[in-house]
Amino acid sequence: KEALLKVAEQEVDRKISELASLRAELEKLLDQQETLQEDRLRRMVKIYESMKPKEAAAIFNTLDMDVLLSVLGRMSERKSAPIFASMNPQRAQEVTIRLVEQKKLPELPKE
Repeated sequence: KEALLKVAEQEVDRKISELASLRAELEKLLDQQETLQEDRLRRMVKIYESMKPKEAAAIFNTLDMDVLLSVLGRMSERKSAPIFASMNPQRAQEVTIRLVEQKKLPELPKE
């Protein structure tokens, strides 16, 4: 029985080691993907910052809200202000509310 337990323990240790290795590899791949995504987003920000405000606003009026918030969150205020001024007022209001909500800290539960 002891020999069987020893073999089983070694197999479990091997599996744990294998899983730890796989986890490290997955974390590395996720970090690489996150870096690539951030680079793509920064390039998009540069593109929108170099556009005329009215042209960028026309696109911002139709972008998915989460994408728009990601782009605007990385833009300088100096560049985003003229774009906001050219956006559909209703859309600019929605974006403003969402940006403010993003900055709020979650409330702690009251005891």
